[in-house]
Amino acid sequence: MVKVGVTLGLALLFGLGLPLLLNQLAPLGGFRAALPMSGHLAVLILLLAAGSLYISSLSSSGVHAMALSLPIGMAVAYFLQMVSGALRWVTLKVAGPLMADIVTGPNAPSSLHPAEVIVFVGRAFSLTLVPLLLWFGFVNHRSSERTVRRIFQQAAAIALLIMTGIILAGGVLTFYELRSR
Repeated sequence: MVKVGVTLGLALLFGLGLPLLLNQLAPLGGFRAALPMSGHLAVLILLLAAGSLYISSLSSSGVHAMALSLPIGMAVAYFLQMVSGALRWVTLKVAGPLMADIVTGPNAPSSLHPAEVIVFVGRAFSLTLVPLLLWFGFVNHRSSERTVRRIFQQAAAIALLIMTGIILAGGVLTFYELRSR
């Protein structure tokens, strides 16, 4: 609990609080205009901090955790691309190219901008993904035994939640597009 509190507190303090403070102290014409602040940054900071706590629970030392973070991050990015591509392919086969472009974001639906849906779904799923990552990290830290089976089950649960979020975002975009016609 202390590790989680310190990690999330410092991440939010230095990742969100310090830039906001510097933004307020900057003169009006220069740096202040170039630094837009929003809830996107807070969500990203929470996801990265929870992900780093989970990765640190998989290894026995901080050096191993740092070495694991790059390949795991690359694997998650590749997984996101694969799921998005698969969703586009399925939508292309079922509903045609226009709907596939709407579901995956290149074409805006007539009633809603895709970025708004992606932000909403991203924030909503971070409310479930962050606690899930923290819980898995707690489970892993509680025991010195980290079996391959447990890690595989955790990775599968995380992947399932991410896939659900991507599919839900596409479904919401489709719903708004069909409703506006």
